[in-house]
Amino acid sequence: MKTNSQIVALFDLDGVILDTESQYTIFWEQVGLDYLGKAGFGTLIKGQTLVNIFQNHFPDLQSQDRYGTPWKQNAGFSFQ
Repeated sequence: MKTNSQIVALFDLDGVILDTESQYTIFWEQVGLDYLGKAGFGTLIKGQTLVNIFQNHFPDLQSQDRYGTPWKQNAGFSFQ
């Protein structure tokens, strides 16, 4: 008897399966402090799209930088 195998991947990009909300807030809080000098930035931008965040809070970035890495090098984040 021949069987078919399937590989399935599940992406949880909205925090439904894994609670990523706290990490999201920590990240944006630090960005607000480092780049805007604003405390509470993580709470301020909740519910906004990335496009809106950049347009409203980082208007001086070149459009090509908005989807790249606009952050300072070694700003305390570790992307591993």
